[in-house]
Amino acid sequence: MTDDLVTPRADAGAAEYLRAVPDRAGVDAVATLRRRVDPLFMPSGISGFTLRAGDHIALFVLPGSAPDAHLPILFRYVAAGANNLDRDEAVVLELSEGATPAMAETGLSGLTGGGHRSRIDIVDWDRNSGDYQPGHFDLAGMWRAITKQRPRMDGVERPAFRCASEDCSFFVRWLDNAADYLRYEAQLPVDLDRLLPGPFLQLCTFKDHLLGELADARRISRAESVATLLASHNRVIVVAGPRIIFDADAREHLLNHYAIPRSRYLAQVLRSRVDALRARFSPGRYRRG
Repeated sequence: MTDDLVTPRADAGAAEYLRAVPDRAGVDAVATLRRRVDPLFMPSGISGFTLRAGDHIALFVLPGSAPDAHLPILFRYVAAGANNLDRDEAVVLELSEGATPAMAETGLSGLTGGGHRSRIDIVDWDRNSGDYQPGHFDLAGMWRAITKQRPRMDGVERPAFRCASEDCSFFVRWLDNAADYLRYEAQLPVDLDRLLPGPFLQLCTFKDHLLGELADARRISRAESVATLLASHNRVIVVAGPRIIFDADAREHLLNHYAIPRSRYLAQVLRSRVDALRARFSPGRYRRG
């Protein structure tokens, strides 16, 4: 048995094998048992991809994938937080421009029950971008976005925070300092830990075609950016056509797909770790790209 909702098949399409409706009673019972063994356990909604508090997940959508192939993964992950009876999770689904709350409501339909839908805050693009100066990333904007969730967690016996960003690559394209934000991702878990009164999960989605647009405009290096993101996220999911790949296999797939030398990747890992340490001991500063 697993804590999760579906059993993935590497050779099946995401929409096909993520269609089943979960057996919530079984999920809740197994999740409670898992937490007794591992106090940091948090349900993921995706079979074979167990999460622990503090995980920072990068979800990459590669060429050959359906435009919405990542959405069933996001919706299952979000619903798993809303349905979590072991913690009172404040769940956030951040949308990009063009992705509507109605679309999210449709995707979440049937996945949450018992009034748990009220735990999910669906943040449309206007709210999502409204914390920042137009087109510019800074710490003040990020901290505003994070601390807005505190009232949902304060005074709760077992609070937790779970966020899914439907398309971080769209946010990156919107910025005039994209490289700064990409490097900041190494600091984000430190800030979530510092600013929120409970454990957290953060999932960020990156689409190859949007990273490609930025690279074509010479605003970023696509390979360098992917290496940076792999270094700053401790968990990885890849949607590659009909396949969904996790963690070590996903990292290897991306390193090969983008022809990233292992030495460059390891250098980014070292830089990300140094950035995270600096953020922990020097709050209020971040390293620019």
